[in-house]
Amino acid sequence: MKIKLKCPKCGEDLELTTDDDQLRKVLNSALKPINNIIVIPTWKCGLNCPYCQYHQQKDNKSIIYTDKLYHVEKELDVEDWIKLLDGFSPAFYNFSGGEPLRYKGIIELLNHLQHWAITSNTLHFTKDINVRGCESWTASFHPHIPEDSKKLFFDNIAYIKRLGVPVGVTLVAKPETIENVLEWSEKIAAMGYAVHIHPYYDDKEFSWYDYPSAIELLKASPYLMYGEKLFEYKGIQSNGECHGGIDYFAIGPDGRIFRCLTDLLLGRQTVNYHTDKCNDLCLFPCDWQNMIEEKR
Repeated sequence: MKIKLKCPKCGEDLELTTDDDQLRKVLNSALKPINNIIVIPTWKCGLNCPYCQYHQQKDNKSIIYTDKLYHVEKELDVEDWIKLLDGFSPAFYNFSGGEPLRYKGIIELLNHLQHWAITSNTLHFTKDINVRGCESWTASFHPHIPEDSKKLFFDNIAYIKRLGVPVGVTLVAKPETIENVLEWSEKIAAMGYAVHIHPYYDDKEFSWYDYPSAIELLKASPYLMYGEKLFEYKGIQSNGECHGGIDYFAIGPDGRIFRCLTDLLLGRQTVNYHTDKCNDLCLFPCDWQNMIEEKR
């Protein structure tokens, strides 16, 4: 079967002969504008969680993920972020970090955008942030923080929820903290929040299977995210079909654009969405790129 595709960006005609139904499905959804942007405005955080997968560097701007360095010479100014993100408009912007609320221009940036979501420890929330455009607030709770910080956390998420924003809470579990995390998960769920437990994962030398009693507690929890998928390190894993470069990009604190979050964290090639030719953007997802070449 021949599939004819026209790129909406450059107008190039593409023709592919294939009998692969799944490949056809991916290709038919692939050539559409990028409409989902992962935004990491800063790697700064300050909590120094022992289970964080991002290891802050002395410059307080760069991080190491596994063994890969993401070096930031200079964070983008807020004016440059606005100009960059407006180039994708209309789009949905998903903020993460680091701690995105520690970015110095975050109030102006969020208040400028119409549709966004955020993952944040929420300790730096301010009522100057207009959450009218926020479609989802994922609050990361860390039980080791001081009592006054816990109070601030729960006050802030309660305020955000009262404004009509869907609020969920995530916690990271390690074998030595699993009982405390399970206890807090029950408390937070009883407050009316969706709760998700993220197993400690991003460590090549770690496996939950080395802790049989802890793993049984984790598996029994209704709040466990991803099932047993993250019980031992197998690299960065997708939760479904890869859509990197199809309908989303990831942008780091210095404004570098990557086809997907994996490319960003592993230091792969950047793209320039507004000037590169489509072929240079690795338009199709990585898992399918070789198949496309083989079937041409």
